Order: sequence, then structure tokens, then C-alpha cells
Amino acid sequence: MYELSLGIPSGVGLRTELSLRALTLAKIHGFLCERTDGAIPGVLFGPNDCGRHGNFHLLAYQMISNHPQWKKRLGKAHTAFLAAKYGIYSRCWI
Repeated sequence: MYELSLGIPSGVGLRTELSLRALTLAKIHGFLCERTDGAIPGVLFGPNDCGRHGNFHLLAYQMISNHPQWKKRLGKAHTAFLAAKYGIYSRCWI
């Protein structure tokens, strides 16, 4: 099985590794995201102009977007959106 090397140092904690992987994923694929403020920053993904969302596989996100009840659930703001570190997009994260 092929494993993508992301340049993550060995020995980092799981939360740190997941955060680094999320940031790397966002950079590689151009996903809309922000980091939260904290000792180990979290990554908040949002929908971009191309219909992609970093939290979901493309086809899964399209299915969610096509079902009003599912899409309504995505309209709820993420609890950490106020703590987004950079505020690049000045948006309510979902």
C-alpha cells in the first residue's frame, strides 16, 4: 500500500499529527480552512467556491448538499469558529 509522506516528525502526539495532516491536506487540495487558537491548533474546514469541503469526500459532500435536511445541519456554526486564529475569511465556519 502506498503511503504519502507528509514530512511529519515522528514522536508527535496524535492531536498534533492530525492537525498537521489537516493543514497539509488543505494546502495540497486548496481547501478553505482556518486554524483555531490553542496549544495544538485545530483546523476548521468550510465549503469553497468549487463545491469542495475539506471534511468530506467530494461525492459525499454533493449528496449532503442535495438533501435539504442534511444541508440544514451544515448551516450550524462550528463551536470554535469564534476562536479561529487568523480570521482570513471572516466567515461563520460550518
